[in-house]
Amino acid sequence: MEYLVNTKCFEIISQKQLKESLNLAEKANNIFYTKHGKLEILQEGELESVVFAKNNNAILVIDEIVTRWLVEEPKRLHALMEQRYREKVLFNSKILSDMEKDLSNLAVVRSVDFVAFAIKKGYFKKYEGMHYARHLLYAIKHAGCATTYEEIDKFVKEDLKEVFENGKKEAFN
Repeated sequence: MEYLVNTKCFEIISQKQLKESLNLAEKANNIFYTKHGKLEILQEGELESVVFAKNNNAILVIDEIVTRWLVEEPKRLHALMEQRYREKVLFNSKILSDMEKDLSNLAVVRSVDFVAFAIKKGYFKKYEGMHYARHLLYAIKHAGCATTYEEIDKFVKEDLKEVFENGKKEAFN
């Protein structure tokens, strides 16, 4: 752990950033509510990650769909909340709008995006003949990454199309 911190792979965030996480938590966790009360949509670790990425102009690497949609598609998040809670979910449009403005410049990447990139770049060349791409991406989905079967199938189809059109070596360079 010390090595990772010393090499800046991990960074200890400041108390100021922790306070910003609390402010973000106050906003985020007061957006949605039902007749039973407010819905806590983000937890401490997710909040700290968002604040760190925002403050350091970094890319947020997260698989959790609620956090990702709060950043990328906040209006779509309402429908997801109703689907998950199976009841009418109300929302504070001002807080949602404020969050959208606050997080609009934040880029998000999922683990499935990293693996798809690695496949395309040929990091798994020794498995080429095994038709592993779809299985690997499905495994990531089943481990908790917010992606769809359609996204995976589209990637695999486009990747295979590129392989057949350009020849194996060119597609993975």
